[in-house]
Amino acid sequence: MKFAGRRAPVLLHRTEELAELAGLLADRRVRLLALTGTAGVGKSSLARAALRAGAFREHRVVSVDLASATDRPVALGGLLDQLCGPEPDRPSEPAELLGRIAVALATGPAVLLLDNCDLVAAAISCDIAQLLDRCPGLRIVSTARVPLGLCNECVLCVSALSAEAPTEHGDLSPAAQLLVGSMDGHYDETGVLAEKSVLEDISRAVGGVPLALELAAADIVRGGAAETLRRIEAGSDLVSGQSVDTPVRHRSLCAAIDWGLTDLDPALLELLLRLAQCTAAVNRGAVLLLGGLDDELTTAGLAELVNRSLLYGRLDAQGEVSYELTATVRIWCRRRLAADPRLAARLRAEHLDRLCRLAESLGRGIDPDRPVPACADVHARDFLAAISELCVAGRVDEALGIAADLQDVWIRCGHLDDVERRLSAGLAQDLPGATRLRGVRLLGRWALSSGRFRRAVALLSEAAALRRFGEQAVTDADSLELARTALTPLAPVTAEWAELRRRIRRIAPADGGLAARNALASNRLCTADRALLIYREVLEHPQVHGYPLEAICAIEGCGAAYALSGAEYVAAAATLVLAGVRLRADHGIPALGTDGELFDWPELLGERLFADTVRLVSTMSLAAAIDYARSVHGRSALYTLTPRQREIAELVATGKTNRMIAAELGLSEWTVVNHLRRVMVKLGCPSRLHIALLVQRGAKTATIIGPGKWIGENP
Repeated sequence: MKFAGRRAPVLLHRTEELAELAGLLADRRVRLLALTGTAGVGKSSLARAALRAGAFREHRVVSVDLASATDRPVALGGLLDQLCGPEPDRPSEPAELLGRIAVALATGPAVLLLDNCDLVAAAISCDIAQLLDRCPGLRIVSTARVPLGLCNECVLCVSALSAEAPTEHGDLSPAAQLLVGSMDGHYDETGVLAEKSVLEDISRAVGGVPLALELAAADIVRGGAAETLRRIEAGSDLVSGQSVDTPVRHRSLCAAIDWGLTDLDPALLELLLRLAQCTAAVNRGAVLLLGGLDDELTTAGLAELVNRSLLYGRLDAQGEVSYELTATVRIWCRRRLAADPRLAARLRAEHLDRLCRLAESLGRGIDPDRPVPACADVHARDFLAAISELCVAGRVDEALGIAADLQDVWIRCGHLDDVERRLSAGLAQDLPGATRLRGVRLLGRWALSSGRFRRAVALLSEAAALRRFGEQAVTDADSLELARTALTPLAPVTAEWAELRRRIRRIAPADGGLAARNALASNRLCTADRALLIYREVLEHPQVHGYPLEAICAIEGCGAAYALSGAEYVAAAATLVLAGVRLRADHGIPALGTDGELFDWPELLGERLFADTVRLVSTMSLAAAIDYARSVHGRSALYTLTPRQREIAELVATGKTNRMIAAELGLSEWTVVNHLRRVMVKLGCPSRLHIALLVQRGAKTATIIGPGKWIGENP
């Protein structure tokens, strides 16, 4: 492991930035270079290090710290004093000061560093332009959080250190190395190894900003790494020791950010505090909704906040700009809100209301067939927090609205299990019957879609009871009621089962049709061939990729059916079951129950084949698992039949005559006879009795087994 030495310099891991800066300074076309970036990112250190390089040995290099300058005359006077030394008869008018400065700089090649010119950047920008016109050999470098706004200005935005650990095993991230090196040997190698995770978390929490890392190092020395991380996450300020050589503005993180914000418009400050409520980057559309300003003010406000290095604007792959607060500015915002509880409460309440509207605009509430766009994923943690806060506030209906509208987000981001827990906590309150019914139905639908059929039966039964109690009729057309019926015990190959299957087939996927088919197949797991047929119907549906819960359930169901089909299908069964387990974990889908017979896959497959299967499954996406399940064919001749022929064969097995079958299916008796002849040819059956026997033989029974290493779940 590599460690920074004692009292690590702030230029640690700045090789690339120094090289880029040197390249710009070597370009004679660049006469005005502005280094910008958030407070404490190291602009001054980079500029001074670059100007100390040998490339400017023949130049007169003058450095002026303008941190204490409050207006134009003071700034120009300080610059003249640095060039010519203090003079008792120094002029006080800006025009005269500028003339004297131009004369002093016109003697030869010169580089002028205007350091920390944040407070006077706007006031002296025109003076800088005049100096460049009057002095052809002059080049100017400025450091500030804001650019000067001149037409020939070259702006270099200084980024924070990376807080992501390098690929080399055991190395600390660049930010963590600076953190360790700033602690004066407080940790030896053993201590760093023991605290590595916490140190990396601290580095990420402050965004890799060097000043924040140095302040955090001082805090760690005083109270320990874990306590420092807790304080940062709670929004506490980071404060250094009172070193006499440290500027006052650098003795705490909030003081560093406060400096230079005295003229920030109150409306922009409120917009910044509203954006601090979000945990991740937001696009312009979300800012419009969450910020509460109109289109024109939002555009101008975002531009000004980016210009002041309070926000970073990043271009994504789709060409859309997203905006994110730096970690240190977020800490400052939390501190600001903590100092004004009334403002914090108002902004948070308004933020929750606007998150509800954002969820409605992004989610499926308006159009159930429209998938939720991927841009909603960045707000996942904000929506999760909103669900919890709304439940605590008794606004469970609104929490249910967010949860239902953003189902796609929970699945993509792996939060479905978390959302269910939060909603269950909210539903534990004393709620109106309609609200509880809505919540129970939502959780029941998710349980049904994800194959947790015991939980689905319990929740859907409770929903049915609530509807009866509320005098709301339970109609047979309700897809959830049909699914609940499909999960009740049914005798094999009965007219009741055939009728239920036909009705379920007519349900659209958006209304729960695929989930209901999975439920019916699960109830038929004692008849592996029929269960497999229904699961394959789900996986071969053209819209199945848009319903990942139902697809994963069908994949696991296929594995369960193959496990019941003989030793030759053990490899396929293991692959599909293990793929289902991994996909559930990847998508944060609650695991199935563990009732049933345990399968020891290494024993059944052998160690080598089991290892190969695990490797295959580890790289298998949902689409690949669906394709694999489609590619495995069952052994039964019943698979050669069309759905209509299969239906007629199953009705024949119940003992019904051709006339009875025709009446039930709404066909002519002659059509039934023709279908039956084709069935006999395909199955090689000389009579109706042989068809019935083959169908019954395909319905061989076996023990129901559980999920993961367990297969399936049947109530």
